[in-house]
Amino acid sequence: MKLSKKLFIILSLITVYILCVWLRIGIRHAIDIKYGDELPFTLEGAFLYTFSEAVAQGKDMASLERKAQYPEGFSASKKISLTPDHLLGFFYRKFFKSIPYAHFLKMAQSFFLSLSIFLVFGITFRSSRNPFLNLGSSLIYGISFCSVIRSTGMEYSRENFALPFLFLHFALLFIPARKILQQILAALSLCLALIIWDGSQIYFILWMIYEIGHVFFAHEDPRLRHPLWIIHLCVLIPTAFFHPYLKDHQFLFSPGMMGLYALGLILPFSKRWKRFSLLLLLPLFCFLGWQSPYLPIYNHMIELIFYKIKFLNIKPENPSLLPFDIRLLWTPALQSLSFDHLKSLVPAFLLGLAAIYSFYKDLRRKLNVSPESDLQFSPKNRPLFFLLFFFFSFLILSLAFVRLEVFLVFFLACLIGSAPFRTSLQRTKMIWNSCLILTLLFEAKDVTNDFSRFERPVLYSQLEGVVHWVKVHTRKEAVVLANFGLSPSFLAYSHRAIVLHPKYESRDMREKIEQFTQTLFQINEKAFYQYCIKNGVHYYVHALGTFQDRSKYSWAYMANALEIPLQAPVARFEYGKRIQGFDLTYQNAKYVIYRVLSPQELEQAQKLKEEGDQYLKEQFYDEAEKKYNQALFLDPNDFMIFFRLAKIYKLLNLSEKAIAATKEGVKTISELGMNLSHTGEK
Repeated sequence: MKLSKKLFIILSLITVYILCVWLRIGIRHAIDIKYGDELPFTLEGAFLYTFSEAVAQGKDMASLERKAQYPEGFSASKKISLTPDHLLGFFYRKFFKSIPYAHFLKMAQSFFLSLSIFLVFGITFRSSRNPFLNLGSSLIYGISFCSVIRSTGMEYSRENFALPFLFLHFALLFIPARKILQQILAALSLCLALIIWDGSQIYFILWMIYEIGHVFFAHEDPRLRHPLWIIHLCVLIPTAFFHPYLKDHQFLFSPGMMGLYALGLILPFSKRWKRFSLLLLLPLFCFLGWQSPYLPIYNHMIELIFYKIKFLNIKPENPSLLPFDIRLLWTPALQSLSFDHLKSLVPAFLLGLAAIYSFYKDLRRKLNVSPESDLQFSPKNRPLFFLLFFFFSFLILSLAFVRLEVFLVFFLACLIGSAPFRTSLQRTKMIWNSCLILTLLFEAKDVTNDFSRFERPVLYSQLEGVVHWVKVHTRKEAVVLANFGLSPSFLAYSHRAIVLHPKYESRDMREKIEQFTQTLFQINEKAFYQYCIKNGVHYYVHALGTFQDRSKYSWAYMANALEIPLQAPVARFEYGKRIQGFDLTYQNAKYVIYRVLSPQELEQAQKLKEEGDQYLKEQFYDEAEKKYNQALFLDPNDFMIFFRLAKIYKLLNLSEKAIAATKEGVKTISELGMNLSHTGEK
């Protein structure tokens, strides 16, 4: 290839990269203009951002970990892995300290994930050596809705830093990995991805399935791939043993590692016995994995897969058909591909089908030339089947878990760009190039047509208001209870301790969430109050709409309480009613805040009321009024105090104040959901 052509291709590829980064930044900027950027991240992204910022700016991690899951504490290095944040913090301090860390983190996600464009080009160029086709497929990946939606920087997603490493691992193996340095780089890439994002284990498991299948069905001598497996073992075993995140998650006993152990142990056997030995080793390691500590950690995901299969990937209308863990985990992110996502992939899928057909035609043509050869399993065609295996695997998985579309669109783009079209024929070349251009135009229009699809399901102005109120009007030691999607914003921006968070992979957090939902939706309001006291809660933040929502992703569904009694705490919080043990302190269009009255406050209020009763009995009305008002400040729900005050005002001939106090007492009884005849007052 001429130097001028090489330079043109390089400049074109860089232009594609810049265009894709600019697209992501432009979408985020448009949304920031619409809503502001006071809250750079929300939901789970806010939780991860809190620790990332603390690492980057050298904040007190111990204090933050206590606040992140009050009162037990949260070990960030073990539960979410801080390695990517240490790396991001290093680059931030060295080169970007002049800008806010949140802006740097948003930009870093767009820039880093878009590096995958170069990998698409490298993989496809090796296969087809058609620069126009290779650049087009790279651009399809870069501007695809499925690729863009999670990498605009609207949220902090670890996958944006893990995916390029996984795709690099695939690219290094797509090119037959003969050199030791290439194999080491592949192992390090996979290792980094596994440290950064737990979803990387899906890719790892699929790769092991492919390698095991390759041993059984390929004509290639397994000994040629044995160094690759050993190098991966040498990298992954010590990392899993010493890295706190992988060690805590028992990665040494993961399904991927079990497959790698089996592959590594067939080395002593002769070529003839390798398949037989692997056939014996696999059941052994499957049994060991089943009995290992890894299974209890990820058992909830295995159960989710089971129930998805049982109900044909359709979440049942009746929540009682699912256990709580599955009702909690079966979220929109783990739902099947939506129509919106499928629609955006239709043109690219048609090109992908055309590419598969071209592969088939090419193999048939080669078989006609060499009818005695078995080209389907020859080493020369291994990259093709390597690509097809991952494409079809993630196509099936994406139908069950929409979040895996980030893999699907990458392998789809690689498939399109690798197609062996006979572009020497002018007509074929013109038709194919036209289809490619039309697909690019469709993807560009689809991704820029409606930016609202990239917005988070958050009412920013109301969330900003409630976060600001908590930050200004509560003590620094205050503990805030809210649902696990809302809580991270109080940790990140109000800097207050929270009880629940969205990293519910751990059994203890799922149990806390289950107790929260059960006590919130049952009739006995005392149980919810006791839950708050048990967890040291000072303020409960209620999201309006929790009571009315009965969808399959609602809190009512999660609690298995689609029929909610009006006396349930959730209903009383929803309508701003009084509730024993709580005091309404703030409200906006979306959120209400209740202060949790401590047992000490209630006890002190009772003592003050008794002192007031004594003063009233002794006809010291001024002292009695003072004590009653002090008691009312501590417990504003004690309706009896209003009637005592009304009695004092009546004795002092203050009829207007007596009537007002009586009305307030009756109103309090009504808002508490009580009957006046049951109070003993007339």
